[in-house]
Amino acid sequence: MGYAFISYSSHQQRQLCQVKEYLESNSIAFWSAPDDIPIGSKYSEVITQAITNASCVLFLLSDHSQNSTYCKLEIALALQQGKPILPIRLEDVILNDDFTLYLSRSEIFPFPGKFTTAKTNKL
Repeated sequence: MGYAFISYSSHQQRQLCQVKEYLESNSIAFWSAPDDIPIGSKYSEVITQAITNASCVLFLLSDHSQNSTYCKLEIALALQQGKPILPIRLEDVILNDDFTLYLSRSEIFPFPGKFTTAKTNKL
């Protein structure tokens, strides 16, 4: 069984914890840095493998994440590999040019935890 890779800005630790709690309570497996990166590993290699092996990518959408170089790289790699991107809006945010392109065909999910059963099933 697969897992959801979580792409987020380090500025969103509180919301990340809430998303993880929601996923755990719904028995949805997930992967997130730095918790799932073995000590001494190269972040870029481990993150690339984690995205490659993920079933989908949850993108915690905020101004900070849209401006994060690492989030841009993670989403670009996920799209290159054909992974479904499930953006979760953490705040009122206008998509910048990069993420307008990246998320043009994605449904944006509300936050916090206001998923309907149908939306939870998509995860």
